[in-house]
Amino acid sequence: MRFVHYRPRKLITLIMLFEGSLLPLAGILAWLLDLPLLLTPGLRSIGLGILATLPMWWLLRWSRGLDLKSLRELFEWVEHNLLPLFKGATTWQLAAIAVLAGLGEEMLFRGVIQQALQQWLGPWTGLLLASLVFGAAHWVSRTYMVFACLMGLYLGSLYWLSEDLLLVAIVHALYDFLALRLLLGHSSPAQTEG
Repeated sequence: MRFVHYRPRKLITLIMLFEGSLLPLAGILAWLLDLPLLLTPGLRSIGLGILATLPMWWLLRWSRGLDLKSLRELFEWVEHNLLPLFKGATTWQLAAIAVLAGLGEEMLFRGVIQQALQQWLGPWTGLLLASLVFGAAHWVSRTYMVFACLMGLYLGSLYWLSEDLLLVAIVHALYDFLALRLLLGHSSPAQTEG
Protein backbone atom coordinates (compact mmCIF):
# COMPACT_ATOMS: atom_id res chain seq x y z
CA MET A 1 0.00 0.00 0.00
CA ARG A 2 1.34 3.43 -0.96
CA PHE A 3 0.41 6.70 0.75
CA VAL A 4 1.39 9.16 -1.96
CA HIS A 5 -1.66 10.66 -3.65
CA TYR A 6 -0.96 14.36 -3.13
CA ARG A 7 1.51 16.62 -4.83
CA PRO A 8 4.77 16.73 -2.82
CA ARG A 9 4.49 20.39 -1.78
CA LYS A 10 0.91 19.91 -0.56
CA LEU A 11 1.84 16.72 1.26
CA ILE A 12 4.76 18.39 3.06
CA THR A 13 2.36 21.12 4.22
CA LEU A 14 -0.13 18.50 5.45
CA ILE A 15 2.61 16.70 7.40
CA MET A 16 3.63 20.00 9.03
CA LEU A 17 0.01 20.82 9.87
CA PHE A 18 -0.57 17.39 11.39
CA GLU A 19 2.56 17.48 13.54
CA GLY A 20 1.87 21.09 14.52
CA SER A 21 -1.72 20.24 15.50
CA LEU A 22 -0.38 17.99 18.27
CA LEU A 23 0.79 21.08 20.19
CA PRO A 24 -2.67 22.58 20.82
CA LEU A 25 -4.07 19.07 21.39
CA ALA A 26 -1.46 18.48 24.10
CA GLY A 27 -2.18 21.89 25.59
CA ILE A 28 -5.93 21.26 25.77
CA LEU A 29 -5.47 17.78 27.27
CA ALA A 30 -2.94 19.11 29.80
CA TRP A 31 -5.39 21.85 30.80
CA LEU A 32 -8.27 19.36 31.14
CA LEU A 33 -6.13 16.97 33.21
CA ASP A 34 -4.46 19.79 35.18
CA LEU A 35 -0.96 18.73 34.11
CA PRO A 36 1.96 21.14 33.82
CA LEU A 37 3.66 21.30 30.41
CA LEU A 38 6.96 22.98 31.13
CA LEU A 39 9.69 23.65 28.61
CA THR A 40 12.83 24.84 30.36
CA PRO A 41 14.99 26.55 27.75
CA GLY A 42 18.70 26.65 28.34
CA LEU A 43 22.07 25.40 27.25
CA ARG A 44 21.76 22.39 29.57
CA SER A 45 18.66 21.14 27.74
CA ILE A 46 20.24 21.76 24.34
CA GLY A 47 23.57 20.12 25.21
CA LEU A 48 22.01 17.10 26.91
CA GLY A 49 19.50 16.82 24.06
CA ILE A 50 22.28 16.63 21.49
CA LEU A 51 24.23 14.08 23.54
CA ALA A 52 21.14 11.98 24.25
CA THR A 53 20.43 11.75 20.49
CA LEU A 54 23.68 9.87 19.88
CA PRO A 55 22.56 6.41 21.17
CA MET A 56 19.43 6.46 18.98
CA TRP A 57 21.42 7.68 15.98
CA TRP A 58 23.96 4.91 16.56
CA LEU A 59 21.15 2.31 16.84
CA LEU A 60 19.68 3.41 13.50
CA ARG A 61 23.06 3.35 11.74
CA TRP A 62 23.93 -0.03 13.29
CA SER A 63 20.55 -1.60 12.47
CA ARG A 64 20.86 -0.58 8.79
CA GLY A 65 23.94 -2.79 8.56
CA LEU A 66 22.31 -5.87 10.07
CA ASP A 67 21.26 -8.64 7.74
CA LEU A 68 17.96 -9.57 9.38
CA LYS A 69 14.84 -10.25 7.35
CA SER A 70 12.58 -8.12 9.58
CA LEU A 71 14.95 -5.15 9.35
CA ARG A 72 15.38 -5.52 5.58
CA GLU A 73 11.60 -5.57 5.20
CA LEU A 74 11.24 -2.54 7.47
CA PHE A 75 13.79 -0.45 5.58
CA GLU A 76 12.27 -1.53 2.24
CA TRP A 77 8.83 -0.46 3.48
CA VAL A 78 10.24 2.87 4.66
CA GLU A 79 11.95 3.41 1.29
CA HIS A 80 8.86 2.60 -0.75
CA ASN A 81 6.12 4.13 1.43
CA LEU A 82 7.49 6.67 3.88
CA LEU A 83 10.31 8.39 2.01
CA PRO A 84 8.14 9.33 -1.00
CA LEU A 85 6.10 11.47 1.42
CA PHE A 86 9.16 13.71 1.73
CA LYS A 87 9.93 13.84 -2.00
CA GLY A 88 11.07 17.32 -2.92
CA ALA A 89 11.32 18.54 0.67
CA THR A 90 14.09 21.04 1.31
CA THR A 91 16.44 20.74 4.27
CA TRP A 92 14.51 23.56 5.95
CA GLN A 93 11.20 21.74 5.44
CA LEU A 94 12.65 18.54 6.89
CA ALA A 95 13.94 20.55 9.85
CA ALA A 96 10.53 22.17 10.35
CA ILE A 97 8.78 18.79 10.24
CA ALA A 98 11.30 17.34 12.71
CA VAL A 99 10.92 20.27 15.12
CA LEU A 100 7.12 20.14 14.96
CA ALA A 101 7.16 16.35 15.46
CA GLY A 102 9.61 16.64 18.34
CA LEU A 103 7.65 19.33 20.14
CA GLY A 104 4.15 18.06 19.34
CA GLU A 105 4.74 14.38 19.98
CA GLU A 106 6.77 14.93 23.14
CA MET A 107 4.25 17.37 24.60
CA LEU A 108 1.50 14.83 23.91
CA PHE A 109 3.19 11.51 24.68
CA ARG A 110 5.59 12.46 27.47
CA GLY A 111 4.04 15.68 28.76
CA VAL A 112 0.44 14.47 28.86
CA ILE A 113 0.10 10.71 28.39
CA GLN A 114 3.17 9.58 30.34
CA GLN A 115 2.75 12.19 33.05
CA ALA A 116 -0.93 11.25 33.55
CA LEU A 117 -0.28 7.49 33.48
CA GLN A 118 2.57 7.83 35.96
CA GLN A 119 0.35 9.82 38.33
CA TRP A 120 -2.51 7.32 38.04
CA LEU A 121 -0.62 4.00 37.84
CA GLY A 122 2.83 4.64 39.25
CA PRO A 123 6.11 5.59 37.59
CA TRP A 124 7.14 2.25 36.05
CA THR A 125 3.72 1.19 34.81
CA GLY A 126 3.07 4.69 33.46
CA LEU A 127 6.39 4.72 31.62
CA LEU A 128 5.81 1.29 30.08
CA LEU A 129 2.22 2.00 29.04
CA ALA A 130 3.12 5.39 27.56
CA SER A 131 5.91 3.71 25.57
CA LEU A 132 3.45 1.12 24.26
CA VAL A 133 0.97 3.86 23.30
CA PHE A 134 3.78 5.70 21.48
CA GLY A 135 4.71 2.50 19.63
CA ALA A 136 1.09 1.76 18.73
CA ALA A 137 0.67 5.31 17.39
CA HIS A 138 3.60 4.63 15.04
CA TRP A 139 2.39 1.19 13.92
CA VAL A 140 3.25 0.35 10.32
CA SER A 141 4.76 -3.06 11.03
CA ARG A 142 5.72 -5.08 14.09
CA THR A 143 9.38 -4.19 13.66
CA TYR A 144 8.62 -0.47 13.33
CA MET A 145 6.40 -0.65 16.41
CA VAL A 146 9.19 -2.32 18.40
CA PHE A 147 11.58 0.47 17.35
CA ALA A 148 8.98 3.10 18.28
CA CYS A 149 8.31 1.43 21.66
CA LEU A 150 12.04 1.38 22.40
CA MET A 151 12.32 5.01 21.35
CA GLY A 152 9.33 5.84 23.56
CA LEU A 153 10.92 3.98 26.48
CA TYR A 154 14.20 5.83 25.96
CA LEU A 155 12.54 9.26 25.62
CA GLY A 156 10.19 8.49 28.50
CA SER A 157 13.11 7.53 30.74
CA LEU A 158 14.91 10.74 29.83
CA TYR A 159 11.81 12.73 30.66
CA TRP A 160 11.20 10.88 33.92
CA LEU A 161 14.80 11.43 35.05
CA SER A 162 15.17 15.02 33.85
CA GLU A 163 11.59 16.36 34.05
CA ASP A 164 12.64 18.39 31.00
CA LEU A 165 10.26 18.31 28.02
CA LEU A 166 12.58 20.50 25.97
CA LEU A 167 15.40 17.97 26.33
CA VAL A 168 13.27 15.10 24.99
CA ALA A 169 11.77 17.31 22.27
CA ILE A 170 15.31 18.15 21.11
CA VAL A 171 16.29 14.47 21.08
CA HIS A 172 13.17 13.52 19.14
CA ALA A 173 13.49 16.39 16.64
CA LEU A 174 17.22 15.93 16.05
CA TYR A 175 16.85 12.17 15.63
CA ASP A 176 13.95 12.57 13.17
CA PHE A 177 15.91 15.13 11.15
CA LEU A 178 19.08 13.02 11.03
CA ALA A 179 17.12 9.84 10.25
CA LEU A 180 15.23 11.51 7.39
CA ARG A 181 18.47 12.88 5.95
CA LEU A 182 20.17 9.49 6.26
CA LEU A 183 17.30 7.52 4.78
CA LEU A 184 16.65 10.00 1.99
CA GLY A 185 20.34 9.93 1.14
CA HIS A 186 20.30 6.11 0.94
CA SER A 187 17.07 5.68 -1.01
CA SER A 188 17.30 4.64 -4.63
CA PRO A 189 16.94 7.31 -7.33
CA ALA A 190 13.84 5.58 -8.73
CA GLN A 191 12.05 5.99 -5.38
CA THR A 192 13.01 9.63 -4.81
CA GLU A 193 12.31 10.79 -8.35
CA GLY A 194 8.91 9.44 -8.75
